[in-house]
Amino acid sequence: MVSNAFILPSSVVARVASPTLVIVQLRLQRRAGPVPDEGDRLSPGLSESIRTLDLLAEAGIEYVANWVNDEQPYPMRVKSGSVLSLPYSLELNDFAAFLERGQTGEAFAQTICDQFDVLYEDGAGSGRVMAICLHPFLIGHPHRSKHLARALAHIASRREVWLTTGGEIADLYNRNYRKR
Repeated sequence: MVSNAFILPSSVVARVASPTLVIVQLRLQRRAGPVPDEGDRLSPGLSESIRTLDLLAEAGIEYVANWVNDEQPYPMRVKSGSVLSLPYSLELNDFAAFLERGQTGEAFAQTICDQFDVLYEDGAGSGRVMAICLHPFLIGHPHRSKHLARALAHIASRREVWLTTGGEIADLYNRNYRKR
């Protein structure tokens, strides 16, 4: 579950991000149903305050998906505990593609395929993470979803592709790469 529990302007989030806000969001998320793992946290509008990562680590969150600066997981510095950053992509976000850039479903699917092809080649020596960020109210329309299906078939047709979750990526990273 990726949570965008609070839709607030980033300027408001930056001012009010506090233990209370984080705890309320986590409680709402957990009350909504079983949470598959202690991560999958995506802040509203990719906004964080200077305190957010420390608060999340204190609350037991193991990873975040807010940073768009790499295609591989990496540990974030926090005051206590640890938080892993999982890759996130603005280019493969249907909200930005359709509503901000005016892409068609066909163009968005081609972007997904092009991104995958490059990362697949780059990942031959060291794995890469490709996040596709989808909102059912946008991608779920038939004139878009048929193109997404084509892109996903393209990805799934390649060897050595791991279709997985953020929690599974974090577990693999922590087992094999995290310095203890």
